[in-house]
Amino acid sequence: MQDLHTSTVARLVRAHLGDEIGAVTLAALNMTPALLSDEGERVSRASMATALGAALFRTVLDGVPSAAGYVGERLEIDTRITLDHGALRTILFPDGPTGALPGGQEAFARILRPLGYVEAAQYPLPRLRMTGHAWCHLDHPEDILQYFVSELHVDQFDAGFAAAAHRVFDTSVDPLSAQAKAVLDRFAAEGSVPFAEAERFSPSSSPPSTARMNPPSKTTTKRCSPSRRKPPGSPPRATPSTTRPTA
Repeated sequence: MQDLHTSTVARLVRAHLGDEIGAVTLAALNMTPALLSDEGERVSRASMATALGAALFRTVLDGVPSAAGYVGERLEIDTRITLDHGALRTILFPDGPTGALPGGQEAFARILRPLGYVEAAQYPLPRLRMTGHAWCHLDHPEDILQYFVSELHVDQFDAGFAAAAHRVFDTSVDPLSAQAKAVLDRFAAEGSVPFAEAERFSPSSSPPSTARMNPPSKTTTKRCSPSRRKPPGSPPRATPSTTRPTA
């Protein structure tokens, strides 16, 4: 039985989304008991990472009608959603940042690392002129949402493409406030923070314009693990799955 009332994860999600929307979001998700066992006034990096994944899942439901419809269909047959993968898309200029954001995957790595994630594998995608980076959580690699962060290499396109990319992305703003960065620094140093600090951790505006998170999919995907890298080949599908994938 999932504890959606007193666990640290549930409290964080409700604090970020509001009591009603937070409760509805949590009720749609299948989480292992280990992720809901933390309670008290200290927030572990695992709990923060789990709550952040739930909040991102909410943005998918709010922004993609087909995703909300699919989740509704699953809940009608009493099947919760297991968040397996998220996709984060970035671009990488040959020199310099992306507006106010660090270049490429570093825009997200600076958030993922303090929350306990490690880059477990890289996937060169030369036909797409991209590189994919699989990030898994050190504490619960099989249970916490994995991210597949892709970098589009602008220097591998023509001058017209590069000019268009600069027009679009040079005005990117950094959604992380100074307060949020301080919380991340404390997670990196201590592995946990007081609940009051974690509660205030949220972007100061919408997510970076280079970010995307895929809607729920019927596809069952495999997980990566920091201790068990996947062999070279096709990258994992970065989509939430409704069934527990096999390793």
